[in-house]
Formats: sequence, C-alpha cells, structure tokens
Amino acid sequence: MNFLWGNSVALSWMWGLGLFFSVQFSLLYGLFGLLTFAIPNALGLMVFGGLTQLIAKRAGNGPDALGSFFANWARPYRLVFFLYQILAITLTVFALVRYGWQPLGLEPADLAGLPALNLDPAAGKYGRGRLLLVAGSERYRGAAALALLGADASGCGSLRAALPLPVAGELWRWLPHAVLDTSLTSSAAGDLHLAALAHCDLSRLDALLVGPGIGCPDEPPSPQEAAAWQQLQQFAGLLVLDADGLNRLNQLNTDWLAQRQGPTWITPHAGEFARLFPDLAASAPLEAAAAAARRSGAVVLLKGAHTVIAAPDGRRWQLLASAPEAARTGLGDVLAGFAAGRGALARAAGAAAAAT
Repeated sequence: MNFLWGNSVALSWMWGLGLFFSVQFSLLYGLFGLLTFAIPNALGLMVFGGLTQLIAKRAGNGPDALGSFFANWARPYRLVFFLYQILAITLTVFALVRYGWQPLGLEPADLAGLPALNLDPAAGKYGRGRLLLVAGSERYRGAAALALLGADASGCGSLRAALPLPVAGELWRWLPHAVLDTSLTSSAAGDLHLAALAHCDLSRLDALLVGPGIGCPDEPPSPQEAAAWQQLQQFAGLLVLDADGLNRLNQLNTDWLAQRQGPTWITPHAGEFARLFPDLAASAPLEAAAAAARRSGAVVLLKGAHTVIAAPDGRRWQLLASAPEAARTGLGDVLAGFAAGRGALARAAGAAAAAT
C-alpha cells in the first residue's frame, strides 16, 4: 500500500505537474520563468525529500520507518492521494501528446532574449565572421546592394562580394569597406554566370550567401556552372540559399541538399518551396517545412505571414504576429544578407569556443 503515498506522490508531482510546468515556464519566460517557477519547484522537492529522510531517521524503524509513518498519518486520505497520482499521470500524457511536438512561438519581445554570441573581445575582423555574398545580376542590380546592406547590418567582421560587372565597379562608392572578391558576367538574358565560383577559394569563409537577384536561366546548368555548384556542395561552412539560388537548385538533382558537406539554410517563399518540394506544397506550412528539413538536412525558413523555421532534428519555430508592411520588394534580399551575416558570426563564435 506504500504505492498510494510517500515517495510515489512526490514522483508523480515532479514528473506530472511540477516538471511539465517548470519546463513550460522556462521556455516561455526564459530566465524569469526559471527563477520564479522552475527553481522554487525544484527546491520544494528537495525540501520534501529532506523532510521524509528526517522522519525516517527519527522513527528509527529501519527501511520501513517512512512507510509506517505515512500509513498511520494518512490512512483516511489514501484514496485521495491515489486519485491525485492518476490525475498527474493523465496530465503528463495529455501534455506530451498535445504540446510535445508543438513549435515554439516567436514574438518581437523574444529578440531581447536571444542568446549572446560569445566572441573573443580581442578578436580581429576575421575572427568576427567572414562572409561572401553572391548576389545581383544585369537584370537585378539592386538586389546585390540590398543583400550587402543587410549583411553589413548584422555586424559581420569581414564582408566580401562576388557581383555582376555593372555593380562591382560601383561597390566602393556605397559600401567602401566591402571587398570585391570577383566580378561576374551575365547572360544575354541578364542572368548571372556562376562558373567563376568554381575557382574561388572558399576555405577561409564562415558563411556564403548565394541567390538574391542572380536570375534563373531556363536551360540546365552548363558543365562550368555545374562545377561551381559542386564547389558549393563541398563547402564546409554555412551556405545560405535564397531566391534565385533556390530556383537554380531546382535544376540540379534532388539529392543535392542532402549531400551538402556543411550546414545549409534555405529561405523560400511559398512559390519557391513548391518548386523545390512539390509533394509537400499542399501541406500546412508547419508540417511542410518540418518534412522538407528532415528530407534535405537543411534548416528551412518558409516565409509567409507567419514564417516557419524548421530544423532537421525536428525543432520548429513560428512567428505569432504578422507584419504586412514586410511584404515589400527587396526586403527578402535584406533578410537573406542579415541572416547570412549572423550565421557567419555564430560560426566564428563556435570556432573560437572550440579552440579554447
């Protein structure tokens, strides 16, 4: 009958209400939730355990002391405590089924709780993220500028660019601290040629962004372009694919993402997502993004009124509030540049931590 009382009640409280709500409060409210609920709950359980141990020692009846004490003290309430345990277990099962695989909601207030990047204060520019952007074309010159400005706003230490010829010649005027890595030609239709990337040394980069405004030719990639994509596939750093980078990816074999040698982020809107994953396009965004992330091994940022972010390991996040004013031409290019810059910073911080 000891099952109906004693330590079993403490365990049911811990794994049922206490543990579940402690985790929830910590996830929802961060440090505030941890300090106001999770830690007090843990301390309460410790006090309970200490008191039961003290009672057992004072009773002096050996291993059965605690059970004898509770049997005498709580005999009239055994059924109540038993029903309580059933309720706690039921709540736990319900919580796991209902909330265990739900995405974490993101709100503007969550920006204040972003984890800090532990960069060495003495690090130089190359220790604060090295990023190369491949953006723009004869047709979409402004996309290169917007992506570069977004990356510059991220705080990335070293910013390099591979740009179409008309933009490359003017880079020093509007972003003088960005380094021109290479100038790229465009096709007769105005789409950017990527073949020259096959000869670029990417080994020292933390991150690489390909896609904003580069255009997408109708014909399959040439052998020279295919060599450039093979170089991107073997790049060990973070690769961010956006806009026409995703449309060109659709012209390659379907396993290209799964065979990537490093981490990959893709940032499609609904149309680009449908071209990449046509069998998932009809699914709800949360399920579609999660399935695409599992299949491709890439982090998927599926843009929309309530943007979804899905990781290959099953984690998901979703914006709870929409921002209609963000549905404007060019803001996707800014977002891609900023995200790639923050990714480069994070990679640099991770490398520095691994080296210490």
